[in-house]
Amino acid sequence: MKRVLTALGASALAINVSAGNVFSDNFESYDAAGATLSPWKYYDNSYTDANCTTGKTGYPDSGPATLDNRNYITVTAGGGEYFRGGIEKDNDNTISGSQSLAVYENYYATAACVQILAIREFSTGFTGGKYRLSAKIKKMQYNKAYDANAKAGMFVKILDVSDNYSELIPAYEFKTYSDTPSTVTLDFTVPEGLASNDILQVGFFAQGPSNKGAGAIWDDVSLDTVSASSGSSGSSLSSSPDSIPTLPLGGLLGLMGLIGWLGLRNRA
Repeated sequence: MKRVLTALGASALAINVSAGNVFSDNFESYDAAGATLSPWKYYDNSYTDANCTTGKTGYPDSGPATLDNRNYITVTAGGGEYFRGGIEKDNDNTISGSQSLAVYENYYATAACVQILAIREFSTGFTGGKYRLSAKIKKMQYNKAYDANAKAGMFVKILDVSDNYSELIPAYEFKTYSDTPSTVTLDFTVPEGLASNDILQVGFFAQGPSNKGAGAIWDDVSLDTVSASSGSSGSSLSSSPDSIPTLPLGGLLGLMGLIGWLGLRNRA
């Protein structure tokens, strides 16, 4: 039976972040002049249509590789080099602190539509349950025209290693972003009974027609376990007796009297 990775819509369940942090990153510890951004990885998807829906091919063939640090420090201006992501330091792109992460839609690709994924992978340290991926996002402050099909967002998926790394119902969510930073989240449920070598992937993506401005700036990313809130608008997942509604003593006695009266009427 195929295991299902469920993404939770905002109206399905009110979520409170609990004390279980899986990872967090404010991108302050990376060398802005360094060559790579390990442990972050990248993967490219290319498509034959402008909406990134058909003719999908991926790169690298061997799977995600370490994310190169491509920014105004490490790349010569006008060099036409392949962009995926990079540290933005002390400029208009920074969201908080002195550094943020840019995820590009590769300005120099040639496919009709390109999707770049910036990935954090976990093969251990995660179990079945509810999780929240959160981060801050804003529009990249470069002189690029933003195409109507250019988009950015968050994603999560599990790779079934025993089934040739097939994806267990991946969840991709486009996010609205502007010149002003905002906080965005992606809530999801990891199924129980995963194999010990299955891989959880979370992160960000940018996609759109080649050489258009789909890039976004990200910061203060965190992956946490979550619990159901008492204010949930959906089904409660709590089995605690405290979550069961109770009547005041007077109301309970009145209810017992009404039940007894109804019993007498039924016997009449």
